[in-house]
Amino acid sequence: MKHDRRFILFALAAFLLLSCIGCSRVPGFMENKELRGYTEAMLNAMIDNDYDAGYALVADVCTEAEFHSLFTETCELFGDADTYELMLLNISQNRSFNNGETVRSAQASYRMTVGSERYIITVAMHSSYEKLASFYINDYEKTDYYRTGELGTMEGANAFQWAILLSNAVSVALIAFTLVDACRRKIKLKPLWIVLILLGLVSVGMTLGAGQFRFNFNMGWLFSYSALILCGGGTTVFRVMLPVGAIVYLILRNRLEQTTTG
Repeated sequence: MKHDRRFILFALAAFLLLSCIGCSRVPGFMENKELRGYTEAMLNAMIDNDYDAGYALVADVCTEAEFHSLFTETCELFGDADTYELMLLNISQNRSFNNGETVRSAQASYRMTVGSERYIITVAMHSSYEKLASFYINDYEKTDYYRTGELGTMEGANAFQWAILLSNAVSVALIAFTLVDACRRKIKLKPLWIVLILLGLVSVGMTLGAGQFRFNFNMGWLFSYSALILCGGGTTVFRVMLPVGAIVYLILRNRLEQTTTG
């Protein structure tokens, strides 16, 4: 029994460690310093109302007329603020070869905070252009980074979202019951069944959005809890958690015990 307790503690510690890794922010070493530098240069130009400095970053991408409206509207976002916070949310970098030439590209999304307001900035570089290839700013609440219905994002959630999230209590109770039951019974391959009960979770669901429809299938605690997630950009994610390990154990537990006692 002492060995079983040690194994359970080890499994729980491993699970908590994996959860922390999965929920961590984008690591700093993935930052593209050149792309961030151009992004900050554009934002600083907007704060200083320095049109020429801003246009110099995209001069080979758009005309002055096209840039003028963007620059004017974005300057208004800062108001009297002269500082901002910029946090990397997502980044992708690619390198390919075309006719013997190396083609490089990078795209990143940042969350910019100005006072109490938040925005999502999406920027890109491409070796075909000298500096920035694109620069977009959107209200945080109008992008898919703004989500309700998940743990930690229930503020503003509707009653149906709350009901689905609270339904996870049933699955957690079932997992707790089967875990205790497996520890108390003399069954074959007990450590393996404990792991299956703890980690044998599967979620099924679907994602709906503008021009997209796909079925989702995930395993593990991090992505498996039941939720109805509504995103600011119009995407909807629905998933249901199934504690498959616990259910299979309940179906087979008498047979497992009979194997050891009979």
